[in-house]
Amino acid sequence: MTLVADAGLDPTSQTDTWIPFAVTLREANWHLNTLAGTNPTPNEFQNVLTNVTALYIRGDFFSGVDTASLDNVMIQSQVPSLQILCGSDNVTLQWLASAFAFALQSAQKLCQTNSWATVSNAVTIIGTNIQVTVPTRSEHAFFRLKLLQP
Repeated sequence: MTLVADAGLDPTSQTDTWIPFAVTLREANWHLNTLAGTNPTPNEFQNVLTNVTALYIRGDFFSGVDTASLDNVMIQSQVPSLQILCGSDNVTLQWLASAFAFALQSAQKLCQTNSWATVSNAVTIIGTNIQVTVPTRSEHAFFRLKLLQP
């Protein structure tokens, strides 16, 4: 499966000016296989992003003599916010599924940097969110999302 996106119109009215373009990683901005294709479902989008084998970026600009330039390509990830939903017997933590490159971690003390451990409870995708449910404990617990290393 291939995802494609159009960053917008060519900046033909601008001469000798760098124009920034941004394409966000949301299903609504992408199409399946061609620009005329349908938007991917959240599961299709997640499947492609977790199995990326190649990334192609095309920069094209035509004004007089055919020239093309592309500079400072960045792939950025925003830090997702972690939502905590409290129940009587458990706590459900959730964050946007588009932030698939983050792992949920917990610790009993904030001051000890080596005390954070990855939560091994089952991960589920509900709508556009990743959810993890943990049982309520008698001691304090702190949670964070940590970016996984490539």
